[in-house]
Amino acid sequence: MILIGDYIDRGPENPQVIEIVRSMVDSGDAIALCGNHEHNAICFNMMMQNGYLREYSIKNIKQHSETLMQYHELRLKI
Repeated sequence: MILIGDYIDRGPENPQVIEIVRSMVDSGDAIALCGNHEHNAICFNMMMQNGYLREYSIKNIKQHSETLMQYHELRLKI
């Protein structure tokens, strides 16, 4: 199976989605490709203006910050 990206910034359970994707890849059941959401997250967090496909708008910053907060909340539970 080939998974075509956009695993993050898409809903309330981003860490769980990544966990499923990673387990499928680790078991050899899938190949995971990077989507524009993952690419944008990498560029955003590395403060890279070149290669960033999304504008730095309030809407997009809010969308990505919600993903980051899900990981922060997950870390607090561990």
